[in-house]
Amino acid sequence: MMILSSYFNNLLAAAASAHTTSGGYSGPLYNLQIALLSAQIQITPGTPFSQMTEATYSGYARATGVTWGNPILQADGTVTILSALETFIAQAASNFVQNVVWGYALIDVSGNVYVAEIFQSPIPIQAPSDGFGLVLALNFGQNQGQSYSQVLAGT
Repeated sequence: MMILSSYFNNLLAAAASAHTTSGGYSGPLYNLQIALLSAQIQITPGTPFSQMTEATYSGYARATGVTWGNPILQADGTVTILSALETFIAQAASNFVQNVVWGYALIDVSGNVYVAEIFQSPIPIQAPSDGFGLVLALNFGQNQGQSYSQVLAGT
């Protein structure tokens, strides 16, 4: 299940309030990073990134500058926004480091968690060229908190 952090919910409320009163919008989802998690953890809205274990497989790097498409109004009245496809592929190294990827955290440069999710099935990274693609889908409205990330395996 995708968990929206308390920090992110507060930013959304502040952005909505600012938009209502001034007509401006500061865009709290811009310049975020996707950090992969290499340990299973019970995530709550208050779980800090410091309690999460970030992946360390050979060639791993956070996806930075995550971009988002336009909002999509769903039939049930919720709004969904999709991230661009981010790919994570292991690279050859003389002392190759393996990991199992359990999920991800969407964070800012200060390590504030916006969203975190543990995948239904962990993804093993056991050799160079192992990897996957990830598209995040954030749903706002009635069904907030459901899992909407899409893992694209076999890249």
